[in-house]
Amino acid sequence: MAKPRDLRRRIKSVQSTRKITKTMELVATSKLKRAQDRVIAARPYAAALAEVIADLYAPELARGAASSSSRRTGGRSICT
Repeated sequence: MAKPRDLRRRIKSVQSTRKITKTMELVATSKLKRAQDRVIAARPYAAALAEVIADLYAPELARGAASSSSRRTGGRSICT
């Protein structure tokens, strides 16, 4: 059987680990809440941006841009 001193040390260790774990859970919860709040706050901007992009999108322009961009790309970078 373990000595009383070892048992007390083990109990203290488990309690300390439990406190650390609880603190980590609180921090994670706080970070998650802040991230969710940022997502909710950004929704109106995302909706407005999607509307603007939808208004600007024209299939014939998209096809022309794709073919011209493939001609402009080369093996060399812009800076050389």
